[in-house]
Amino acid sequence: MIRNQWYVVLESSEVKSGKPVGVTRLGEKLVFWRTQDGKVACIQDRCAHLGASLCLGKVSPQGNVACPFHGFEFDTSGQCTYIPSLGRNGVPPKAMKIDSYPTFEGHHWIWIYWGEP
Repeated sequence: MIRNQWYVVLESSEVKSGKPVGVTRLGEKLVFWRTQDGKVACIQDRCAHLGASLCLGKVSPQGNVACPFHGFEFDTSGQCTYIPSLGRNGVPPKAMKIDSYPTFEGHHWIWIYWGEP
């Protein structure tokens, strides 16, 4: 595949509210979910902590995807926003980040930009 291009990866109806969806596209495992405002988000499907598959987790009340193993939460940029042992007021290290992909939803399709930001 050619890097730095937009690609159709899913039908819009495949990503429902409240449940992450894991797929392999463009040779990468990705997880998609809908945020609180209904927009589609896409990040790598692996927790930065121990590599667990995020698609087996859940969408948190804050609209982030939560790891099924230890409950680490990641936002749409791939940044870890919550580590249970630190509590809700704790600040996760900036190094707890995974790759994210810009998304666009239009004409009943979900697109991702696969390339350099």
